[in-house]
Formats: sequence, C-alpha cells, structure tokens
Amino acid sequence: MRASIRDAGTRMMVLCFAALLAGTPGGCAQGYEKPPVIKSNVFNLEMDPYFRSVEVTDDRLLFSFTEASHVPQLPDGAIVVGQTGTGYLRKVVGQVTSGTSLDLATDNASLIDAVESGRVRKTFGVAPTFDQLSPGQEIFGITQPEAFPLEIGIDLAGTELYSGNVGGVDVAVTIDSGEIVFSPDVDLLIDIEDGKIRHFHTYADGNLSLDMEVTASAGGSISFSNHRTFRVYQSPPLVQLIGSVPVVEVITLDVELGFSFDAGVTGSVSTGMHASQSIRAGAVYEDGAWTQVWETERSFSAEDPTWMLEGEFVIRPYIKATVGVMFYGIAGPALGIEPYLRFNACFLPPTWWELVGGVTGDLNFSVRILDFSLLDYTVDLFDFNQVIARDGVERDACTLAVCGNGNLDYGELCDGSDFGGITCESLGLGSGDLAC
Repeated sequence: MRASIRDAGTRMMVLCFAALLAGTPGGCAQGYEKPPVIKSNVFNLEMDPYFRSVEVTDDRLLFSFTEASHVPQLPDGAIVVGQTGTGYLRKVVGQVTSGTSLDLATDNASLIDAVESGRVRKTFGVAPTFDQLSPGQEIFGITQPEAFPLEIGIDLAGTELYSGNVGGVDVAVTIDSGEIVFSPDVDLLIDIEDGKIRHFHTYADGNLSLDMEVTASAGGSISFSNHRTFRVYQSPPLVQLIGSVPVVEVITLDVELGFSFDAGVTGSVSTGMHASQSIRAGAVYEDGAWTQVWETERSFSAEDPTWMLEGEFVIRPYIKATVGVMFYGIAGPALGIEPYLRFNACFLPPTWWELVGGVTGDLNFSVRILDFSLLDYTVDLFDFNQVIARDGVERDACTLAVCGNGNLDYGELCDGSDFGGITCESLGLGSGDLAC
C-alpha cells in the first residue's frame, strides 16, 4: 500500500510538471504557479548572442552587435525590453540599420504591452550602508558621521531650515538638536492575467524614530512656511524577470524638513518632541479599485517650551520621509510619511500653550508604466494627532484687554456698558443698573 501511494504521488508530480512545461497547468495541486506568458512581439535584444551594447536615451535605443549580418530587423510596433541602466520598456516607432548598429526610435510602452500573464513579488530593504554613500556626506548642511547606516540615523543638529527676511520681517528657524531613524521594508506585488493588471500593491513597513528640538524667531507679525528636501538613498537597479521581460526598479528615500508658522509678535520660542512610530502605509489595486493601507502605532513625548515674547505664536515643524519606486527610470508609487509637532501658544497674561504630536502622510501612485489604462492614485492619509503637553486654559482670542474701549476683552468682567450678559437680577441683587 505504501509503495502504491508513493508511486501515485510521483506520477501526479510528473504529470503536473509536464503540464507546467506545456503551459497548461490546470488540475495541478495548489501551490504551482502558471508559467509567464510573454507576447509574441516582445524582444530582449540584450539576450541576443551577437549583442554588444546599447545606448539608452529618452526616445531612442542605439544597439551595437558584433556582426553586421546578425543585426535584427524588428516588426512594426515591436516591444523592446532590457535592463541596461535603469532598464527600458519601449515601443518601436522607427528603425535604421547601419553596419553593426540598430537605431530605434521609441515611445514608452507599458508592462502589459509585453506580458500576457506573470507575476513579480519582492520585498526590498531601504537601508543605505556606508559604501553606498560618500564618507562624511553632507545632508541639510550637516556632515554625517562616518558610521552612516540609516539604522543609526541622520543627524539633524544645527540644521537651518530658514534664515532671512520675508516682507521686511526677519525670520529664523533652526533644529538645535535632532535625529531621524527610518529603515523601512518595501513590499511589491504585480500580478498580470489575460493582459491586465489583476493585482498590484506597494507597502512601506517599518519603524520611524524622531528627536527634534526647534528654535523659531520672528521680527514681527508674519505667516510663513518653507522646506528643504534631500535624497538620502537610491538603490542600484533591482531586476526581477517575468520570462524574458526584466522588471527593473529603483527604490528611493527622500527626507523633507519643513515648517509653517504664524507669529503675531516679535520674539522667539524653543520647543521639541520625541516621536516613535510603527508604520505600514501603501495601497492595493485589485478588481479595478484602489484601497489605501494606513496602520500606525505611535508614542510622543514633549520638551517643554521656553520663550521670549508676548503675543500669539503657532509653529508646526515636520520631517517627511518619502519612499518611492521607479520602474524603468520612470516615477512610480511614492509613499510619504510625515511626523510633526504643532505648538500653539498665547503669551499674553494669562499665558496658555499646548504641544500637539501627530503623523500624517500621502500616497502618490503613478503606475501608467504598468498599464496605460490605470489612473494615478493620489490620496491624503489620515492625520493622527494628540496633545502631548499643555499649560493654562485655552483662549478664544489672544489679545490684551484694553480698558475703556467698550468691548469685553479677555480677562475683563465689564467694559463701559458691556457686562457680558450679567445683570443685577442675575447677581441676585434685584432690579437696578450695574456700573463698571
């Protein structure tokens, strides 16, 4: 009995394997994937035994072969793929042969122009190491330590976000001390069936840690914002094959430092926070519809503010990390994650202030390189925030009481004939007229 079961299982595996080789895997046990099907007009000339080199530009491919007699002639509308540089996926719109050279005029093609069915599934780690970046490289004007992996962090201390004059008002915003640590994994899945994208997703999954102490000053009343961006990581081209079609990705990580503030006075304020967040963000395309993915667990702690001013002051410094995927050198999905600190204050007696820690994000999925019929997917993710420190009682308006102006300003019981609705009767004094 054992021998017959073993023999039957072996026969089933052989039959299933034969079906796979024949391209008809129906009836195979679950777990066997269909082999990819590449369309008949697709050419990977880099696999030609006589191929020597290719020069890639925005609208041309210049191939060189070892023998003139083996330079191919391509059919009209041929799709040409390759992995030189950041890869290319092109439709041929013209060709000229000269000696051992083939000069192709091209337009961009989409992945479903080349693939009838097939799948790519890959997880990428976004964590540059020392040998991928220049020793002592400057980011935001700060020379980074020799030990540079992002698991250690990007030093932000002394980063000047802005210093200058805006409309006659001097403005300065500086990160006095700080560090950002972010090394996510990027999960990518492309599933094509019957010449259509059946399923596509990209997630960024990882922990983000941020320490930041900020000093902002203004020489007068102003509303202003500014930001700076730096690319801290760009992977080498990463190649996965669907049959003879290389799918070439480049993973990027950009960090943006920015702020917005409204100052009604002259003076300065210093404050800060520590944020630790576990984040999973991305989007799924399936059955013709997009669904966003946004999961976060977070904790915040505050540095109590110090100030030298009187009046209203609101500042929102932030650090935004954007993970992007480029297909064939063309912008694809991008996931932006933005932890921020918002400091709201009224430094007029009685003083009131609060610190709010939050995280928000956005998705900008440009995926026409996969399928020209797919619309871009752009959405703002949820804004999670919480008050992490507060002092005083929040006020509706941040103004000093002006005695005698006939208005009931903050802190006044009355002014002129304005008693805020209080009467002799409401005070339990019977009829009569109140005097201020």
